Amino acid sequence: MKMFKTTLATATSLATFAALATPALAEVTLRVSIWDANQRPALEEIAAQFTAQNPEILISVEVVPRSDYVTKLETSIVGGSGPDIFWNALPDRFLDLARLGLIENLDEWMADDPIDLSPIAPSLLEAFTYEGSLYAIPKDFDTVGLWYNKAYFDAAGIDYPDETWTWETLREAAIELTDPENNVYGFVVNPGTRQGYYNFIAQNGGQVITDDHRSGFDMPETIEALQFMHDLIHVDGVSPTIQQTEEVNPQTRFQTGQAAMIYDGSWRTSQFAGDPYMLENARVAVLPQGKERGSSSGTLGYSIYSGSDHLEESWEFLKFLAGPEAALIQAESGTVIPSHLDEASVWVNAVPEFGLQPFVDMADYAVVVSHSFNTPGWDQPTRTLVKNALAGDIPVEEAAQQIADLMNEVLAAELN
Repeated sequence: MKMFKTTLATATSLATFAALATPALAEVTLRVSIWDANQRPALEEIAAQFTAQNPEILISVEVVPRSDYVTKLETSIVGGSGPDIFWNALPDRFLDLARLGLIENLDEWMADDPIDLSPIAPSLLEAFTYEGSLYAIPKDFDTVGLWYNKAYFDAAGIDYPDETWTWETLREAAIELTDPENNVYGFVVNPGTRQGYYNFIAQNGGQVITDDHRSGFDMPETIEALQFMHDLIHVDGVSPTIQQTEEVNPQTRFQTGQAAMIYDGSWRTSQFAGDPYMLENARVAVLPQGKERGSSSGTLGYSIYSGSDHLEESWEFLKFLAGPEAALIQAESGTVIPSHLDEASVWVNAVPEFGLQPFVDMADYAVVVSHSFNTPGWDQPTRTLVKNALAGDIPVEEAAQQIADLMNEVLAAELN
């Protein structure tokens, strides 16, 4: 019996010691919603580091497929059950969420608890600013570059693309590299926005939405940009037709050696890095210059749901997400370029074979993706009309005017 009492006392003492030595169970679990499963491991590593420093706060990462993300997010927010923190993208009703007060005004939080945002490009911060206040912390950014197959350039004796290239250089090289007998195109015109006409419009000094909140598609510079894309297909013959591109997309053509050059984003890096043929032959250059330099840029931000029951804890995690530790983990994953430019070189070196520095260099003049309060109201009809113009089904100038009329109607309604 005496031994039992001694053992019990010892056990009790050990239990007390263990309780003192072990952090208390987390009092709060924050839900963080994203749509890219490829980025989940990095975010969970970031969360683990945060919880190690803040043991009272656990992080639960929820991945919702991109196709369902906006709908499910809006439904949960309207229903009062939104995630505490979530990815916010510019075309995905960011402005509406800010205008309706459904996401936190971060300037109000930073007034008493500042964050050093100096390593983040001003254009990214501006993208998530509404009526002078910041509503999301940019987590990453991307740009579109000229991916090229160096083996084709070597075989043709053509110098690799660099910052001296213009539209005319692109056109001439694409003509020389086109090899119909071997089913190789010099270039593939992408009819989409981010890898397609957003870039050409910016490079020619045009605009999608003007500074006075009107469509820029009736600008001569915008029409010229679309015409240049059209002519690469129908005059120069260096690109597949739009119908052929829908059957085999530009990425697949490039990855299988059916195209010498494509416009594509920094986000394509992880896909191409998994292909030995791409690692050996694919390289990146800045986009050719039109009347000026330009590249389409996208960014994602972390926002706090204003209806969260854990605003203080969410702010603590958001501060961590905005810091260098989180940026470094994200950069090392190689998935996206961190918004912290101090850590961008880590991302560049994650796949040294490609020479990824041009993606970072273009941040200086990249144009953030166009958006408004009702982006869906004009975006899809615009895509359809541009595709029809590039397919040769409707004259470019006529399509551009139709787009301008449609956009102006939508944009004017947003201001009422």
